[in-house]
Amino acid sequence: TIDGKYYDLIDKTGKQIYAFTAEAAFSVGTTYIVVKNNNQFKLIDRAGKFVSIPKYEDISYSYTDMIRVKYQNKYGFINEDWQEVIPMIYQSAEQFEDGFARVSTGYYKWGVIDPTGRVIIPIKYQYIDFFREGLAAVQQDELWGHMDITGKIVIPIKFFEASNFRNGKALVKSMDFVEYSINKKGEKIN
Repeated sequence: TIDGKYYDLIDKTGKQIYAFTAEAAFSVGTTYIVVKNNNQFKLIDRAGKFVSIPKYEDISYSYTDMIRVKYQNKYGFINEDWQEVIPMIYQSAEQFEDGFARVSTGYYKWGVIDPTGRVIIPIKYQYIDFFREGLAAVQQDELWGHMDITGKIVIPIKFFEASNFRNGKALVKSMDFVEYSINKKGEKIN
């Protein structure tokens, strides 16, 4: 990209195939390039040929083969061949990361699904943060704790605030607003 607006599609030798301007452009698998302009999306193939205008209101860049899309204000997922894998049934959805995606069916209703769409952590929590080091900060009834990817609460939901783990520790704030770090057993370490 040049100035974040101009894009060149090149072949393996570096020869320009197609040049265009866009707000954003990104690859989807090995077949298509998604081009966004004025909140509209279009697909071009690797030869630079316009393919189609997808029906989706939003298409998110993905590091995986599961692409988050939005249609009629609901989120779901498609694969690199533009086949719907998980239907557009969620109020909100985060990208797949480490084989799982956090999804929401409404206000304060978050859970986790696998790439088949199977719910692996019930959609009942106020919020579930990203999983880091095998655990995620989770909020329920205005309090925070930590769960593992099976949904087991590993560190009790009892904190006013809790961050995700980094280098084996997480920052928490007690109900009396005292901040300190804990280890993965929930023990205070400073």
